[in-house]
Amino acid sequence: MKEKKKRSNHLIRIRKLLLVISILMLVLAGIVYVTNQPPQLYINPNGDDLLFYTAKSNMLTMYNPRTNEKQALMPRPDTWQVSFDGQIAFQGADKTNITVADVESVGQKQAIIASSYDEIRIISWSPEGHYLLYGSGEDRFSFNRIYVWDGEESFDLTPREFISSEDNSENSYLDAVIWSDKEQLAFVYTKTVGDYKLHRIYIWDGEQTIDITPEALQAPINTNGTGRYERGISTYIGNIQWSSKQHIAFELSYTDDEGVNESQHSAFVWDGQTVHTLGDVNNQGWSAEGQLMVSYGYNNLPWDRAIPKNNQSHFVKRWDGETYENGQPHLEIIPELDIDDTTYYAFKWAYGNTILYLSDKQENSSQRHQYLWDGENLRYFDWRDDNLFGKYWHFNERGEGLGIESLDPTRGDITRFTTTYLYLHDPNNNPITTINGYRVAWSKDGYISFCPPSDLISIYNGYEVIVLEDFIGGDSQWQSGGRIWCSITG
Repeated sequence: MKEKKKRSNHLIRIRKLLLVISILMLVLAGIVYVTNQPPQLYINPNGDDLLFYTAKSNMLTMYNPRTNEKQALMPRPDTWQVSFDGQIAFQGADKTNITVADVESVGQKQAIIASSYDEIRIISWSPEGHYLLYGSGEDRFSFNRIYVWDGEESFDLTPREFISSEDNSENSYLDAVIWSDKEQLAFVYTKTVGDYKLHRIYIWDGEQTIDITPEALQAPINTNGTGRYERGISTYIGNIQWSSKQHIAFELSYTDDEGVNESQHSAFVWDGQTVHTLGDVNNQGWSAEGQLMVSYGYNNLPWDRAIPKNNQSHFVKRWDGETYENGQPHLEIIPELDIDDTTYYAFKWAYGNTILYLSDKQENSSQRHQYLWDGENLRYFDWRDDNLFGKYWHFNERGEGLGIESLDPTRGDITRFTTTYLYLHDPNNNPITTINGYRVAWSKDGYISFCPPSDLISIYNGYEVIVLEDFIGGDSQWQSGGRIWCSITG
C-alpha cells in the first residue's frame, strides 16, 4: 500500500514537473515569437493629421486614419489646398476668386478673395497658414499675376518686367514658388522674348520683394547658345531650397551647346545679404541644422575651384552656413566620404543631419552601393540597380525609410504602369513591410498614403493597409502638407 502511494506521489511530481516545463516552453516560445515580430512603423497615438481626397460622390472628403472616420465637406473644387492649421482655400464657382474657410465649418464662408480677370491657377499656403499665395493666368502654363493674402488684404507681387504683353510677343510664366519654414517666399519668373530667355529669382520677406538674381544671369540668355551661360535650348532656375537659417540655395540648369539632353547645373547660395557662386555641381542640399552639402564634378568646375582629390573625378564639400574665406562661403572636402573605387558621388539629405550617399556602379555591374552618413560615421545601407530604376529612398524625420523600386527597366519613371514595390525600413535598416504601389506621402503622425495598382488611395498604418474604396481619383493631401495624385482610368 505504501509502495503504491509512493508511486502515485512520484507520478504526481512528474506530471507537475512536465506541466512546469510545458509552461516554461510556452513562455519562452511567446518571448521568441514577440522578439521575432517585425519592427512596426511608429504611429503617433494622439495624432491629429487628416487626409483630404475626392470621393465617388464628387465630394471633397476628410478622413481620420486614427479613428477611420470620414466626413464629406463640400462639392469638389478644381483647385484647393488645406493649410497646416486647418484652413481650406479653394477656387470659387467662376474660377476667378478664392474662398477660405475652416475645414470644420466649410459651409460657413470666412472670406472671399477677389482675383483679377483671369482664372486662378495656383494656391499655396505658407507653412503656418499666415499667408496664402495664389496665381492667375490665361492657362496653366502662364501666370500673369501672383498675389499674397495675409488674412485681410492681398498684395500683388508680380514684378513689373514680367507682366505679359497683350500681343503675347513676350510670354511670362512662374517657374517655382517655395516657402521657407519662417514663411519667407522665394519665387522664379521666366520671360521668353523671341530666341531669348530672361530668368529672375525673388525673395519676399513679408514686407518687401528682393531681386537676388546673380549678376551672371542678369542678361537675357540666348537659347541658341554661345558662351558661359548660353549653353543650350533649355534653361531654368530650379532646385530651390531654403535652410533653417533662412539662406537659400538654387541652380541654373541648362543643356550643352549641341542640345544634348544631359543637364548641367550651376549652383548659387544667398546668405541673406549676398548671392555667391558655387560653380557647376552635381547636386546640393541643406541639413536640418543649416549645413550645405555640395557634390562637385571635377570636369565641370571653374578652374579657381577645381581641387582634384586622389585623381577622382567627383567629390563632396560642405559649408557650415557661417564660415567665409575671402568673402566666399568656405567649402571643405569631407574625407569620410572618400570611398575606395568610387568615382561618382550623389547624395540627398535623408533626415535630420544624415545623408543618403550613392556610389558609382560596381565593376561589371549596374549596381550602386548606398550609404548613410551622420556627419561622423559612414555605414552601408543598401544597393540600387540602375537597370531596375530603384531603389529610390525617402525618409521621414524619425529616420524611417521608404524605398521605391520599379521592376520595369523599359521606363525611366515610376508610374502605376510599372510593377513597383515600396520597401519600408526602420531607422536601423530592419525591414518592416513591402507594399505593391507607387507614389507616396508621409503624414506627420507616421501614416503613409500611396497609390496601389488599383489606384484607390490607400493608407499604411503600421500594421495593415486601409483602402479608401470610395476614392474617385485625383489629388489627395495630408493636412501637414504631403500630397500625391492617383489616377483612376476605369
